[in-house]
Amino acid sequence: MILRRILVLCIVAASIIAALFLRPQVKNEGYRIYYLKIKKMHASQAEKVAEALYEKKDYPGAIDRTEKFLIAFPGSTRLKRIRGLSLYMSGAHLEGAKYLFPLLSDSEEDMRLVQNIAATLFEDRYFPDVVMLLSKISPGRDPALNFYYGASLVETGNIRKALSHLEKSEARGSNNSDVYYYLGRAHEKLGDDKTAITQYRQALFINRFHREAKKALIALYTKKGNYKEAERIVRGRL
Repeated sequence: MILRRILVLCIVAASIIAALFLRPQVKNEGYRIYYLKIKKMHASQAEKVAEALYEKKDYPGAIDRTEKFLIAFPGSTRLKRIRGLSLYMSGAHLEGAKYLFPLLSDSEEDMRLVQNIAATLFEDRYFPDVVMLLSKISPGRDPALNFYYGASLVETGNIRKALSHLEKSEARGSNNSDVYYYLGRAHEKLGDDKTAITQYRQALFINRFHREAKKALIALYTKKGNYKEAERIVRGRL
């Protein structure tokens, strides 16, 4: 009697484990059969359906549909792109961006997308992902992209390379206080406190409410024993 109960329990446990492991495979095979055999769809038809949902800004619908379509048509770059864009537009920035990374080129349309993705990832503090993106797609002479790349390189520790891109951003006419703040950080990390102070002061000259530049400048003056200048900065006097 006891052996029989143990055997039944083992069979039930094995059934549960099999269901957990095989369920995704069964479901995926079901989608493949449905779209390829029953609906007799081609990849181009699936792409049109997904594109229509995206153009209507039905991003949840596009995400759901592309997930299923890609099981049947895993080689469709158009479906992958629509899925990535839909994820990105729905707020899943990192997941969407990573879907798009392998598909982006240096075309004009893609470069506008790269700018938006880089800005969003930078604001969300996904610095390694900004570096990954702009290592693949060169920032060229674009001041904003060079800033995002340079600042993210500072945050991830590649200081000399960061300095090159931040200087390109400044040279191309960027008057963003954050550019000077990150230039200050880069020079400070390289041991050039004098240039760092100049850059932090420039950041505060452009934006006297730049909290990080103010804190960095106070800390540098304090480290060098120049308490009078540190106090002036605390009081908001450049």
